[in-house]
Amino acid sequence: MKKLFSYITDRYYLFGSLVFDLAALYFLAKEGAKVIVNDLGGNTDGTGGTQIADEVVEEIKSAAKSAKVSEDIERFKDEYQTLLGERGVTLSGGQIQRISIARALIKDPKILLFDDCLSAVDADTEEEILKNLKKRSKEKTTLIVSHRISSVMETDLIIVLDHGAIIEQGTHTELMDKGGFYKDLYLKQNRERDQ
Repeated sequence: MKKLFSYITDRYYLFGSLVFDLAALYFLAKEGAKVIVNDLGGNTDGTGGTQIADEVVEEIKSAAKSAKVSEDIERFKDEYQTLLGERGVTLSGGQIQRISIARALIKDPKILLFDDCLSAVDADTEEEILKNLKKRSKEKTTLIVSHRISSVMETDLIIVLDHGAIIEQGTHTELMDKGGFYKDLYLKQNRERDQ
């Protein structure tokens, strides 16, 4: 079941580790891939750390690009070999969220659950990430839980909850035509964004 599912939340737990290591751990979960080699004394680059196969490096970089975090990582002094502080203290909230999204994409599960995982990114970055997710998740079930209408506007079905009860459902266009809670929230969020 774990191989089928990735859950990305607005609460992130990162430990003192390399960016590569965080992503590569998830890559290992894919079909039992054994692509990380620890040679115990030093690897081919002479750093004495973990050697990561080229195919994994490319998958990690592709996922980071889709999650709009690759440019941030490449600005770090040691790029993908950067040691992250305990609980991600060396990263912004948006960077942590985007690394978590990249980790989920690397795992390549059949079901993705994004639980308010774009709350710390700006609207333009959110839009780009959502476009990339749409491309990468064509054959997947993707559930997006969000308070931001912009995160769910392009989905096939939107379910509006109030205190745990479904109060509206439909596409963005259908819900806008109904003129209920969803439309009111959409208009309010657009006003706030424009200010």
